[in-house]
Amino acid sequence: MSGPTQLRLAALCAFAYGLLAVSGVVQRFRHTGSLRGLVHGLIQPQLWIVLVIALLLLFGLFGRRAWAWWLGVAAAAFGVFRIVSAYVQGGAFGRVPAAWTLIALALLIAMLLLLVPRKARLAANR
Repeated sequence: MSGPTQLRLAALCAFAYGLLAVSGVVQRFRHTGSLRGLVHGLIQPQLWIVLVIALLLLFGLFGRRAWAWWLGVAAAAFGVFRIVSAYVQGGAFGRVPAAWTLIALALLIAMLLLLVPRKARLAANR
């Protein structure tokens, strides 16, 4: 697989991760039917940070920007760390996490595996 292809697939993983974050808020609204809960979920700064970073990665990695490569590696590594540490410290160690958590973890790991190879790093040269 060529470097630019790896960058594009990593950008799509980042975008899918951002959509997954928003879908959690929408799913909670569908479950409760509370418009107040939807608004409260949509004004959370963490959600907006995830969305902004996902969009920056989408456009930056498609444009083969070096800063986007660095941001993608840092954001994916931080996301994996947060999910794994919350799982280990949260007392759920030994139980299977929820499906959404596993999907988010898979997207972040796939993004890391696509960005780390030398071809991908060299392809982000603008």
